[in-house]
Amino acid sequence: ALGALEIKPGRGTQVTEYSFTPAVTLSALYAIGLDSHNFEHLRHMRDALELALWPEAVATLTPEDIAELRCLLAAAEKQLEDAPAQMPAREHRAFHLRIFSHLENPFVYGFLEAFWDAYEASGLHLHADLDYLRKVWDYHRRIVDAIEAGDVETSRRLLDEHMRLLNERKPVADGSQPTLEQRARM
Repeated sequence: ALGALEIKPGRGTQVTEYSFTPAVTLSALYAIGLDSHNFEHLRHMRDALELALWPEAVATLTPEDIAELRCLLAAAEKQLEDAPAQMPAREHRAFHLRIFSHLENPFVYGFLEAFWDAYEASGLHLHADLDYLRKVWDYHRRIVDAIEAGDVETSRRLLDEHMRLLNERKPVADGSQPTLEQRARM
C-alpha cells in the first residue's frame, strides 16, 4: 500500500525509491471517503503549502520548465476550443506539479501529488463550466507571464486568486457540475 516494495515474478522483491505520495493519497482518500468535506481541508492545506513555497519553487524553474508550462497552456487552450471542448485535467495537474518539481523535498512533492490524486478521485477534474475553465487557464497564462518577467510577487498573487476560483464553480440543479458538452448546449 505504501509502494515501498516492487514484486516482479522471476526477479524477486526490490525496495523502491522513497515516495511520500502513496501514504498521503491512501490516507486522504480514506478521510474523504468518510466525509467529503475533508477534501476542503486538504485543499486549504495545499493552497497554504503552495503559497508559502511559491518563491522558492519559482526560483528553481529553468527555461525548459517555462517552455513546458507554455506547452501545457497551449494544449489546454486547444482542448477548450475543440468541438466538443475537452477537459484539460492532465495539463492542470502537470502545470502545478511542474512548478514544484525542483524543490528536492519528497514530502512537499508527495503531498502535492496526493492532492491531485484526491482532486481526481473527487471528480473535480470531470465537470466544469467552460467559462470557469477559461478563467483558470487565463490565470495560468498570467502566472507564467509574471514568472517569465521575474515578478514573483505578482505570480504569487495570481496563484492565490486562481486558487479561490474553485469557490466560484457553479453547481447545476442536481448539485453536480455540467459536462463541457452540456455547457456548450446551454
